[in-house]
Amino acid sequence: MIAWWVWLLIWVGLSLALVAMLVLLGVLLFRKLMVLFSALEKLSGTLEILDRVSDLADDQRGQVEQLAILAGEDATRARRDRVREAAHARRDARHETRIARGKSLLAVDASAQEWFIPTSSERLRKPRRANRR
Repeated sequence: MIAWWVWLLIWVGLSLALVAMLVLLGVLLFRKLMVLFSALEKLSGTLEILDRVSDLADDQRGQVEQLAILAGEDATRARRDRVREAAHARRDARHETRIARGKSLLAVDASAQEWFIPTSSERLRKPRRANRR
């Protein structure tokens, strides 16, 4: 028959193995939860953006105008003119920002710049091409 202290060693070993397994599973679960929380944080940012877009879409749904075929000719023409004017205004605004950026790029004083002028030994040379067969 097995001595009592052998049984004690077996149960202590099994208990330590159980505790080690539970700690390992706890660490793995903790890591997965940290990854989950970081993904949820990114998702919440995306959901905030989608919520704002949804609110804007709801606001625009409330402003749906009637069909052109049901409206009068003058109302349809006036609405189309408003759309064209808005498009022209956006185009003009983009044009003005491009012009302002170009002017700011050209406003650099060349005489205040330090220019690198390579000497004859520093000139760039074309790399030699390897003979291809």
